Amino acid sequence: MTAADELRDRVGEKIRFRGADSVTQNDIRRKLEVFTFSCPLHDDEAAAKSHGYLGVVAPVTMTPLWGLPPYWAPGQPSPYLADGQEMTGNITDTLALPFSRSVNVSSEWQYHTPLYLGDRLHGTTTIISVEQKRTRVGTGIFLQYESEYLKDSGELVALNRNTVFNYDASTPRHEPGTSARTQQGDRGPRPLQVQDTDIRVDWTTPLEFDDVEVGAEVRGPALALTYQRIVMNIAADRMFSGIHHSAAAAHAAGLPDIIFNTRGLETLFETGLRRWMGLGGRLVHLGPFKMSASIHPGDVVQARWTVTGKHAQAGAEAVDLQFGVFAGDRQAVQGIATITLDGKSNANQSSVGEGGFP
Repeated sequence: MTAADELRDRVGEKIRFRGADSVTQNDIRRKLEVFTFSCPLHDDEAAAKSHGYLGVVAPVTMTPLWGLPPYWAPGQPSPYLADGQEMTGNITDTLALPFSRSVNVSSEWQYHTPLYLGDRLHGTTTIISVEQKRTRVGTGIFLQYESEYLKDSGELVALNRNTVFNYDASTPRHEPGTSARTQQGDRGPRPLQVQDTDIRVDWTTPLEFDDVEVGAEVRGPALALTYQRIVMNIAADRMFSGIHHSAAAAHAAGLPDIIFNTRGLETLFETGLRRWMGLGGRLVHLGPFKMSASIHPGDVVQARWTVTGKHAQAGAEAVDLQFGVFAGDRQAVQGIATITLDGKSNANQSSVGEGGFP
């Protein structure tokens, strides 16, 4: 029986996990400083309470951080072997994957109960499907799984459906030292000079449902990516796949350089949305979204979205969005999302879209 067959035999199996750490203000600050972003909901207890929360609330796109188990625990042997299997900070670390490389290709999130300082997470991941395919980057399997994140109290925090492509790369398309990026050395290319620090936001003026127009197009701030910024971001996520910090690992995977990770793309979108929707809005559904192109050091990225609909749903005023993340003129991500604009009344209730994925 092959490793792929063994994975197929595990379809439907629930794999339990428990996060290593509780939610802290330090975790939130370290993540948001990468995006030069601050918001009263995430650092001001009085402001958060005035908008219906119990206290400082975490960005919803940080949820998976607190579901990660420790990389090492007392009594265990050292996992840091020079020639050992690399740990990535993903549930797939616990699976015997048949191929040597893995990359995220699509994701979808439903967000329910807010996360507060001191909360601890646990949950289950269920393997949904295993499909073998040959693609332009190599032969491998598309592994789809669903994860459920719960507080110790039993409250449902979030549901995630994710698809990973696990593969062996074809002949590398980019040899070390040949790309424009790698020729610049460890410091990498210099991104375009853009002012991407926290732009002035009037947090006292909420976005009203009646003011949202279907068809309106909105752009978040630009984010200039350097090697340092990309590595700082994965450090804040505790997700250390080599393709996000090692040029050699990226080349071996057929990539021209290290790439910005999925968690960074999600936070880029959320922080841009927050500036637009104000303190009363909530991101309740993100995705499905797909990554169609990689983002590298030297790129300047921006989230852009279009309002596609407005409706009442589960007692909430909901706004549907179609969004993309662009590196210059190149679209790297495309997907959909839903926000609600009555965050004060629903901050401590389950979000719209109850239940699991269709």
